[in-house]
Amino acid sequence: MSVAVGMTLSRDPALPERDALLDTARMRDVLARVLGRAAPLDVHGCEQVRVNYQVGKSLRVAFQLDAAEGTYLVAARLFKRGRSAEAYQRAAAAAVPCGGVHPVAHIPPLECVLWTFPNDRKIEALPAIAAPSRDAAAAFGPPDWTASRIAAYAPEKSATFACLDARGVVVAYAKTTAQQQAERDHAIYQSLARALPPDDPHLNVPVPMEYSARHKTLWLKPVHGIRLSAFDGEGAGDGLKRFGAAVAAFHLLRVPAAQRFQRFDRDPLNAAVGAMVRVRPDVADRAADVVDRLCDRFREDWNDEACLHGDLHPKNAIVSGGRIALLDVEDLAAGPSAADIGSFVASLEYLRTADRIDDAEYRRRAGAFLDGYASRRALPPPAAIAWHTAAALLVERAVRAITRVRPLGLLHLSDLIARSARLLDGAGDV
Repeated sequence: MSVAVGMTLSRDPALPERDALLDTARMRDVLARVLGRAAPLDVHGCEQVRVNYQVGKSLRVAFQLDAAEGTYLVAARLFKRGRSAEAYQRAAAAAVPCGGVHPVAHIPPLECVLWTFPNDRKIEALPAIAAPSRDAAAAFGPPDWTASRIAAYAPEKSATFACLDARGVVVAYAKTTAQQQAERDHAIYQSLARALPPDDPHLNVPVPMEYSARHKTLWLKPVHGIRLSAFDGEGAGDGLKRFGAAVAAFHLLRVPAAQRFQRFDRDPLNAAVGAMVRVRPDVADRAADVVDRLCDRFREDWNDEACLHGDLHPKNAIVSGGRIALLDVEDLAAGPSAADIGSFVASLEYLRTADRIDDAEYRRRAGAFLDGYASRRALPPPAAIAWHTAAALLVERAVRAITRVRPLGLLHLSDLIARSARLLDGAGDV
């Protein structure tokens, strides 16, 4: 879906070239020209694969560039005026070669710097994990690891690779990070492995294999199966019921490494409104009213100290045998079980608000998930689910429509905030 960002976000004076970087058609030509060495690349496809926008501070966009010369991942960062030249000089000094394209490039009129994968502004070990040498594989990681295939990439934050053996079989997944997130993830996965009975009938989690502090990289055993997001029709309903049961089992775990859940505290809620004030002032007052009501109506007795996953969606769930494996636990926290439940229900509310599913499908999916959850663990009070769904609609859907520049969410931003208010009024149907 393509929507002109300038029609949905107000101008950001600190990043005046924001909309130029988000214009994929324009950037296709720019990337072809500045990355090619002897001549512009012969590009036949350009796609935004990830956006991270911090209003008034920075903009990062990951592009996949399909060209006759090859396929390239390119991380582009927009800097405040006058700061890109120094960033480019530092990047160029540390860059590793990328064949026939420039590993790092500078676009002065946009105050933009480009990093061609596996170069990255902050993830130092990326080249070593992306293309492991025989000596490196022997020194860290699985012994039969000979090649890597990128699975997910968040510039300046993390990258996940499928680690392949000589036959091309996945023997592990490696996550390398910019800071100490891999170390924290390692501790969490170890705690989960100790806390989860191996014969749990509903839940599975990836098992940690290796960890390198030097490379800030964690290796996990692969989980074989099908992602829940691939199911549709009757299979989707059954899958969501099993998903709900797996989430309930996850909530019953006790993980000492879990931090307190803070996403819906007043400060993050106020920060959410602050972003809207700057680039969507048309909805900021209504969002501020929702925040005030959320803060007034929260009840401490809703906090049952569950082990929260923190990022529940079908892409993070794999149907493996008779169980569901929950992936990507970097947002694990301790807090109200209604926070995870409300987050998932909010994802369905988002689809309904954007006319991607109708009321009947919404009720079918939500009902299957909640029935599955209730088969393993008592559901929190309806008021708690409604409150957390309202909070998730605001923070995870409305605000992330801005910070991830999601056209569908931007088009329906006002409706998402209105839906959040209706839930607080008891007018929703969670």
